[in-house]
Amino acid sequence: MFNSLPFRSALLAFLFVGALVRPSFAQSQFAKKVADSQFTDATLDNLAADGNTGTAGKLKPTLIGGAVGGLAASYLRVSFTSVAPGGKQAGIIVQPDNPIQANLLSNITINTYKKAGAFSPQLQESFPMSTLLGLNVVLNDAAPTTITFQPSAGKDFDQVEVRIAGVNIGSDLKFFEAFAGVNPLPVQLTSFLGKTTATGVALNWATASERNADYFEVQRAEGLADEFRSLGQVKSAGNSTQTHTYQFVDAASAGLHYYRLRQVDADGAETFSPVVTVDAGVLAGLTAYPTLATHTLNITGPAGTHLNIFNQQGKQVQVADIAASQQQQLDVSGLPGGVYFLRDATTGLSARFVKAGGDR
Repeated sequence: MFNSLPFRSALLAFLFVGALVRPSFAQSQFAKKVADSQFTDATLDNLAADGNTGTAGKLKPTLIGGAVGGLAASYLRVSFTSVAPGGKQAGIIVQPDNPIQANLLSNITINTYKKAGAFSPQLQESFPMSTLLGLNVVLNDAAPTTITFQPSAGKDFDQVEVRIAGVNIGSDLKFFEAFAGVNPLPVQLTSFLGKTTATGVALNWATASERNADYFEVQRAEGLADEFRSLGQVKSAGNSTQTHTYQFVDAASAGLHYYRLRQVDADGAETFSPVVTVDAGVLAGLTAYPTLATHTLNITGPAGTHLNIFNQQGKQVQVADIAASQQQQLDVSGLPGGVYFLRDATTGLSARFVKAGGDR
């Protein structure tokens, strides 16, 4: 079972936003105090270890680009009251102030430490965030994201650190909590996303391991307050320690749809995945052309859409609005050559274009 509480995940278009997957905190312990920090908002540090998932400390890598030749790191390390055993699930809850692109996630690592008497804590293991979330994941600012990892058996620890290499990742990072000591779940869901295609909404999910699993039931609702109804079933692998991927296509009409997975074990026990949201109507209507632009970019989409333009580093470089005509010409001649993303400020949907080099 991968999650006993369904949560909405802002998972839209081509951006995979990590779902807020909360483990059973009754089986775990929260960090209790701050052990060390650098380049953070010191007035907020303790909020990362107060046992409250609604309050956060803040790492500020946006301040360190010029520090020590750009080699300094921003980090916040928190400690637990007792030693957490390796082999059990642990995690952190974080949220960036601006989206962090996939290519920058490798600059963020989660480290575990163990303190030995009066000596400095010893590094146990490091987990690059890019390997935990996936190579194509964008860490989004829409909602807090729970990122889980499993320390190796025998690698006990009592401190967890979030460290950002000495680069500007285009965003400060809120650090809500760290937790540890959760028993591994019978089904470890590593991703669940949806996007529109020519035949409907394609839902894809993956598991890292399964134990005694029977099947997945795909469910849909038209509003978070509406009742979810079954669309069909997909047979599980059953028992496996290997990665498995699954797909289901919903021939849904345009509009806003909410999807979740009901995972059923062989003994009949059931749990639900986080909820993913797909706005088929908006996604189908948001376009930018030509994809290789020199001076002008043509945008079409719903009237009144407010767009933010980000570069590959996740930095906002321009804004635009789609007028009542649902068409807008955007002057991009002042942008340096490179890849850019248009992002709907309300829904998080995006479109990609390339600015040809040579114009400033």
